Amino acid sequence: MSRNKYLFLLLPVLYLIPLLFIQVIFVPFIAIDTAVPDLILILVVYFSVREGQIPGMLFGFGAGLIFDMVTGNLLGSAALSKTLAGFMAG
Repeated sequence: MSRNKYLFLLLPVLYLIPLLFIQVIFVPFIAIDTAVPDLILILVVYFSVREGQIPGMLFGFGAGLIFDMVTGNLLGSAALSKTLAGFMAG
């Protein structure tokens, strides 16, 4: 049973990598004015609803920090917003 639990915690990380590339490369082309869908936020909310507040916050912080490093935005801005989203959704 514990092996399945660890596998389920690994799957969102495996989903994060391709979603991150899609978010950075392809999503800006489908923007309507300045409105851009946030695929990473959808994944964080799903994970937080599935696993709870604390794991959702931790996953949101990690995903947001990686997103900040890849995009070159202000370091911590997406991490803070994804952490709060993980907390609120859990």
